Amino acid sequence: MKMKRFIALMLALLTLFALTACGGTTNDDAADTGDAADDVLKIGIVQLVKHDALDAAYEGFVDALADAGYSEEIGNIKINYQVATGKPDECATIAQQLVSEKSDLILAIATPAAQAAVNATSSIPILVTAVTNPEGDCPGANVSGTSDLGPIADQIAFAKKLNPELKTIGILYNSSEANSKFQAGMAIEAAKENDIAYKEFTVTAATELQSVVESMKGQVEVCWLPTDNTCASNMPIISSASVSAGVMTVCSEAGMVDNGGLVTYGAVDYFTLGQQTGEMAVKLLSGEATVAELEIGFQSAGEDAAIVINEDVAANFEIPAEILEKATLVKTAVAE
Repeated sequence: MKMKRFIALMLALLTLFALTACGGTTNDDAADTGDAADDVLKIGIVQLVKHDALDAAYEGFVDALADAGYSEEIGNIKINYQVATGKPDECATIAQQLVSEKSDLILAIATPAAQAAVNATSSIPILVTAVTNPEGDCPGANVSGTSDLGPIADQIAFAKKLNPELKTIGILYNSSEANSKFQAGMAIEAAKENDIAYKEFTVTAATELQSVVESMKGQVEVCWLPTDNTCASNMPIISSASVSAGVMTVCSEAGMVDNGGLVTYGAVDYFTLGQQTGEMAVKLLSGEATVAELEIGFQSAGEDAAIVINEDVAANFEIPAEILEKATLVKTAVAE
């Protein structure tokens, strides 16, 4: 990967030396050919909130651009990366700013950010990532990207293997997040198919999480969490409350396990998801494809879906040996 970036940088430098050898351009030449700054492609990025999964998607996106020879270091792109504090109205403000700056491409990370970008422009190409249902949540002729929809049915079925005594599964999500409601609906259908009773537990703000999770005690044995931004950003709260309530947590992505969730099965890798989106961006920036020609991308769990278990949290529960044998064990991340 580093070698690819080195080669891309050397090619850019060789081009620069060739121009210099030919006499370069004078100020008058610049007037004829246009300001050199006009050749720098502007990429605006709006992200809903800071947390591991969304940050990883951003990093993967930039990594894929760099591998293809697009980076601020080389000087052929300029990235304006802005993160809201989880509020849709802040995403809207950022998206409008990126449009006013005449971005050549906008990347929106998470559903509210994607919806804000779609509402802000119908002409600038938009790529979205970490959005569960792109076609339903942020439709538009100028929109494509990648979905973080995980193998929900498989995760619900896995909960029964995780806890053979499972009778009722809890489904926890922020009811104001469209992607979370979409996933919750799929989880409910999967629970029905597996003859598992279910209870929905919803919040509208992070401040409600502790009391809601504590209320699960005696009602459910396992709680499933979608790729919900509110939950993912507050896993330490969920972890403490769920352990206290004696409830196992099955998470939809590995970052949630790193931060205190018990286990994930077949989770989406957000860095890879960001890379997929970055590869789509390269096709747009190079003129190889238009947005309309790019299909929404998905990740597949595959036949041997990965199991990741937080061993600090697992110490509070009985985990079947056959699951532990197949799992990758991690420890809870410690904030620096």
